[in-house]
Amino acid sequence: MEFDVFYSSVVGYKNILKGKSSQDYCEYKKIKSGIICALADGHSTEFFEYSDVGAKLACKAGIFILEEYINKNGYELDKIRDDLGKGMLQKNIYDKWIDLVDKHYKNDIPIVFRTQYAKYSTTLVLVLVCEKFRIYLNIGDSTILVKKSNKYAKVLGNNNGYLVKSLGKEEAYKDMEYYVEEVNEDNKNDYIIIFSDGYSDGFESFKDMTNDLEETIRVYDKNVFTKLLLNKNYKKHLEKITKEKSYDDISIMFIKSI
Repeated sequence: MEFDVFYSSVVGYKNILKGKSSQDYCEYKKIKSGIICALADGHSTEFFEYSDVGAKLACKAGIFILEEYINKNGYELDKIRDDLGKGMLQKNIYDKWIDLVDKHYKNDIPIVFRTQYAKYSTTLVLVLVCEKFRIYLNIGDSTILVKKSNKYAKVLGNNNGYLVKSLGKEEAYKDMEYYVEEVNEDNKNDYIIIFSDGYSDGFESFKDMTNDLEETIRVYDKNVFTKLLLNKNYKKHLEKITKEKSYDDISIMFIKSI
């Protein structure tokens, strides 16, 4: 099975005015018979001074642990469900993030008694897709949508209310949601879309947002020339959204099995 990924990130308008960089980070890695996609959104207030680093390390930790798990155990769905149910995978991702943060903090501030993990606070979305199933993991207020035919279904995310859950909290792995979806003939070509709240906050309604997603997918799928044009101009589109409405960093990924 092959996979196609289209993604983009822009600095939020409020961070441009402050002269700051984006607190978002996203990346993906194709592995044997699958793909792992990660997107993280660091907190942007002054207290969270390392949240951009925390976001990058969260993506690195998530991809590392999921790839390591698959290399060791293969795509055994019953075992994966069992380990997710026990919280084992979630804890391993959190522990790896803690380890990476420790190394960064002690390298940045060598004489330190206790790492201030809260300063690295970040949300995290992880998606693992293979021929048999998809695993969705989320902590925080980013969103996972799946496009099924012409309908968009929310899988996980953007449901934290006023207090956003993040990896900066002690034992944060207990707050990590997950969902496992088996792949069949009806859903094998679904689009999976993950994005930070800077994108979702840029629209007045869910319908307005999905209309925008639908137009992006239409242009991307039309032909090779429109795909090239979209790659060239999509950042400008996201910059318009953050400047006119959300003011926040935006990161978004479109994932499809082909």
